[in-house]
Order: sequence, then structure tokens, then C-alpha cells
Amino acid sequence: MRAIPAFVLFCLGGAGAAVLAPQNAAEDLYKLPAKLMIGAGLSSSQSEGAWDTDGKSESVLDHLAHLKPSPFPATIDVAADHYHRYKEDLGLAKQMKFTSHRFSISWCRIFPEGNFSKPNPEGVKFYNAYIDEVKKNGMEPMVRTKSFRRVIQEAEEGIYDT
Repeated sequence: MRAIPAFVLFCLGGAGAAVLAPQNAAEDLYKLPAKLMIGAGLSSSQSEGAWDTDGKSESVLDHLAHLKPSPFPATIDVAADHYHRYKEDLGLAKQMKFTSHRFSISWCRIFPEGNFSKPNPEGVKFYNAYIDEVKKNGMEPMVRTKSFRRVIQEAEEGIYDT
């Protein structure tokens, strides 16, 4: 049995709880304000798995998880296997009537060498298809750009040590 990605619910909008209360008995109790966005959030490291698939390089987190002994009880090599099952997972989010989907990008998948001038075509292809699938399922994609999934090579070379 595989782990299902842990969807973290969040709501965005200017509507407070009072807006959700019906104004009269004929009003639908479950009707939400039109501009309210309800969705889920995922972390690439906790959901994707596929740690060395399609040109992705080892991240600092991958490296730590592979140490013997590891500081973690398990690796994230497979995680929830969202990399291979994102269509199914996003379909489940659609069934829950989510209108937005926040996710992070594994920069080790996009720039496996840590060189921004050399993107990995397979990584770019994956995230383009991912965003298309989010939209296809009626959700607004929200990309979280800050990520702790740095390429291990960058950390070892001290690229960010300034």
C-alpha cells in the first residue's frame, strides 16, 4: 500500500467565517464565497519520491537520508510516489472540490548541476505537465519557490556560503 500525499488544507480570500453562515433558511449551507480558494499544499521532498529519476541530482536532504547511519528513520527515495502518480493524486484533489494547489519545485530536478544556464529538459517537461494537470483538474497552481532541496554539489562547493 502506498502513502497518499499528505494534503495540507488552506484557504485564501477575504471572507471570514461569518460569510459562510446562511443568511436565510433557503440558502445553501455549503455554498462558499465565489472568490474563496480552498486547496492543498505539497512539498516536493515529502511527496515526489523518484529521487534519482529523469536526471534529478542528489539534494542535501537526499544525501543526509542516505548516510549510514542516517539521521532520519526512512529515506524519501519513494515518498508518496507523487512523481509517477500525480495525475491520480490531482484527480482526488478535484473530487474534494479543491480550487487551488500549492506545490514546491525540486530544483535538483530542474537544475541538477546547480547551473541555471543548464536546465534538465526532463525536469522542465515534468513540471510543465504537472502545472497543466493542475489546471486540467480545475485548480489554480501556486508554486512555492523557496526550497531546501539544494543540489548537494552546491552545498559541498559552498556556493551559498557568503
